[in-house]
Amino acid sequence: MATGAVARAVTAIAPGGLLRTIVGILDTIGVPHMVVGSFASSVHGEPRTTRDLDLVIDPTREQLDQLLAALDPDQYYVDADVARDALRRRSMFNVIEIESAWKLDLVILKARAFSIEELGRRTYAPRARSRHRAATALSRDEPVGSARDHEYAE
Repeated sequence: MATGAVARAVTAIAPGGLLRTIVGILDTIGVPHMVVGSFASSVHGEPRTTRDLDLVIDPTREQLDQLLAALDPDQYYVDADVARDALRRRSMFNVIEIESAWKLDLVILKARAFSIEELGRRTYAPRARSRHRAATALSRDEPVGSARDHEYAE
């Protein structure tokens, strides 16, 4: 069992902290979101391992600007121009946590009936050690795919 500095190091590189931080920001600014990909499948008992987190988000331009402003450039790398272009094109952009090198794929919700319904059917994961809900994920009866599945599916 990790103790002391080792425990802090393990905690620092675990993706749960990044997920709680991003979900907290999204909740605070009112951006609908859901976890997809390997983390969503793990919530439903089908663990898969990857080195990134995938979230579908549905921000307005103002909310995206608030999200970008909330990400401390000493802790996170994100290209604001790429993020704004992703919103315009309804595609995806990345946020990288500098300390851990964890990558977060933020997929902008497609403006199509299937995607809107999918977001509406998301379920809430159990509460984490945070004042925000842990995250939302695809409902159990939805197919779980990668961020690219959500970005490119027609």
